[in-house]
Amino acid sequence: MNKKYFPFMISCFFILFSFTSTVFAAEAKKEKTTPFQIKASTSEENHDATLAVDGDKKTYWIPKDTPSQSRPQSLILKYDNHILVTSVEVTGNSESEAFNVELLGLPGGTIPHGTCKADQPLVLNFDPVKARSLELRFKSGKVQVSDIQVKQLPLPKPTLSNVPYGKHERHTIDFWKAPSDKPTPLVFVIHGGGWGGGDKDRVHRFADVTPLLKAGISLVAINYRLMRHTKGVKPPVKVPLHDAARALQFVRSKAKEWNIDKQLIGAAGGSAGACSSLWLAYHDDLAKPDSDDPIARESTRLYCVAVRGPQTSLDPQQMREWIPNIKYGGHAFGKKNFEEFIAERESILPWIAEYSPYALVSTDDPPVYLSYGKSPAVGKNQSDPTHSANFGVKLKEHCENTGIKCDLVYPDATDIKYKTTTDYLIEKLKSGAEQ
Repeated sequence: MNKKYFPFMISCFFILFSFTSTVFAAEAKKEKTTPFQIKASTSEENHDATLAVDGDKKTYWIPKDTPSQSRPQSLILKYDNHILVTSVEVTGNSESEAFNVELLGLPGGTIPHGTCKADQPLVLNFDPVKARSLELRFKSGKVQVSDIQVKQLPLPKPTLSNVPYGKHERHTIDFWKAPSDKPTPLVFVIHGGGWGGGDKDRVHRFADVTPLLKAGISLVAINYRLMRHTKGVKPPVKVPLHDAARALQFVRSKAKEWNIDKQLIGAAGGSAGACSSLWLAYHDDLAKPDSDDPIARESTRLYCVAVRGPQTSLDPQQMREWIPNIKYGGHAFGKKNFEEFIAERESILPWIAEYSPYALVSTDDPPVYLSYGKSPAVGKNQSDPTHSANFGVKLKEHCENTGIKCDLVYPDATDIKYKTTTDYLIEKLKSGAEQ
């Protein structure tokens, strides 16, 4: 080797090593995610900081530079996705005064609470609950938290994953099989996302898998083609809705193999997935008894529906009357915006009659349960018009006039029999199995 090239080669090696190390370090940093974020709301100002994470130890703490002297009133732990939480442990640092802690936002009305002292962990235990955020409220003392630990239970993995029910890459199903010697009821989950996004991996946002399985109820969660896959189809909403129908027929065709009672299938979902569920509930059966395709011969009817934040109508005139600031829905029929949607309403009335859940309600339809996060005010602007409880109020009125059952739940609603969609599904499907 020529000696005059040796220093040059050494330099190249170190440059390459430095570049490679930087790339790997960047990739490692990118892959290491911080599952929780913390927001400390104080009487004087708000502070946003990220909770540090100690590897796989599920230990979280507030970084040292986070202000803690201004008596934060609450800490909100936000997770990237829903988790099953069974306890929260809070530890004050060595200089902390004793402070009272309340854990808010858990279902059932109970508020785990206690007093946190310096260097003494306070453990708040409770029945496993699905959560995406946990709020810790502090009521006294100088709050200086040195450590927060959240005990999680693993979410159950599907018995079968990505089972194809059609030819498109989005035609897939995940299936959770409840242990049983006899055919089980089933919950059919359709994810939300405005028919333009979302995935069946978000099943835990729309159905509480663990308690349903413990109750002897199996589940499926489906993917379906999105609006970007609807080229040439009129109206575009036909694609995700008919995909949902086909997936339901496919599941029924697997009844014997998967130990499912095909008569006891309830749908669940959120937002657009909730609208799809209601469409299936109210639409006439799409089964084709004489078809050469055995899947197409299966029924698309449902036993019950329990959904969150559904759009109950796709009629722009109704939507504008119920919710004056509504802007959602035109994309379902290929309209650029809501103004075009309402201006061209007359020309799409046949589509509205075919695809709007409200328009399809009839006396032979199954009971439904509608859950909303905010109280209604029909005819007034809404902070979240796309998921307004006004939708629920008007559908409930229509169902009652038709003679079919519709449960409506929102904050401050009265005469609530079922607190959650899960409670409703378990009660309806289990009582159906006992008949």
